Amino acid sequence: MCQSDTMAYIVMEYIEGGELFTRITAKENHGAGLGENLTKFYAWQLFGALEYLHTNGIVHRDIKPENILLLKKDAYTVAKLTDFGLSRITERSLKTLCGTQIYMAPEIWKAVHYGCKVDVWALGVLIFASLCGYPPFSPDYKDWTLEQQILRGRLVFYKRWNNISVSAREFVRHCLKVDPEKRFSASQALSDKWFQDPIIDEANRVVQSYIVSIPSGTIIF
Repeated sequence: MCQSDTMAYIVMEYIEGGELFTRITAKENHGAGLGENLTKFYAWQLFGALEYLHTNGIVHRDIKPENILLLKKDAYTVAKLTDFGLSRITERSLKTLCGTQIYMAPEIWKAVHYGCKVDVWALGVLIFASLCGYPPFSPDYKDWTLEQQILRGRLVFYKRWNNISVSAREFVRHCLKVDPEKRFSASQALSDKWFQDPIIDEANRVVQSYIVSIPSGTIIF
């Protein structure tokens, strides 16, 4: 940040890769999402971000692919969680109805007190869609209302899941448990066997190399 006699200026980091949403829905993916390797690469980074937030008592409350920016246009790049407009300190439990509906956890729909695990649910929804190309819950599914789908935790694994590992499917199920007490925490997610993969070594290398490149004293927004 710098200023003149009359103006203040904030110089922000240039993020050339755009939104994760654009990457997932790109025409070249033919409606099939990003596949398991790339989804896992981003998911590990995002759960790391959630673990940091939750350890510091912050709940984001609006996790969705539109709020995740990619540093570079390359596929295997740094993912950044943005838009903290709805985030809150969780010194006490929260009850406000907020977020983007298809990513809202059951406890938000029920208007009961909730905590950090609403972020894990939302990231689980994102991971599901990134793996296969369609969301687990949608108002376009006409058999049940969106609220019914979410409150019942109904997950439908169509044929394209045949090309996705069983461990990925089980990982998603743990993120999308209706009961938050049974749902993964961010730390539990990071310890899951799905992340025991060489692609995570690459993700860690990319992230560490980015951190090392930041000049000392720089504040990254």
